[in-house]
Amino acid sequence: MFYPVYSTFSGRQNLFLEDLFVKEEYQGKGIGKALMKQLAKIALQMGAKRLDWYVLEDNKSSSRFYKHLGAAPLLDRRTYRMSEKSLESLANGVMTNVKNKFIPSGSTDKGNSY
Repeated sequence: MFYPVYSTFSGRQNLFLEDLFVKEEYQGKGIGKALMKQLAKIALQMGAKRLDWYVLEDNKSSSRFYKHLGAAPLLDRRTYRMSEKSLESLANGVMTNVKNKFIPSGSTDKGNSY
């Protein structure tokens, strides 16, 4: 699944890859590469300057696969996420220290500090 996103940095629409999944028994047969190749063609046809996606830190095989295709991990940023409870708190103007349930194990982040 993928969709267009607008980037203020590039000044145009780019693509975001939400999910790419190949069942384990089909991995290593070129399916993932073929899907990424087609997605690259779509991105170029729409005039995109880049394609972005997330890979979980512990998903080493996917990281190797994407690096092999020429992708590089962004090390200068971190994804932030607000839980539903945090969203409700913010929307209601109540800035409480709501603990975010999405903090990955091993993270040094202790949750919201505002």
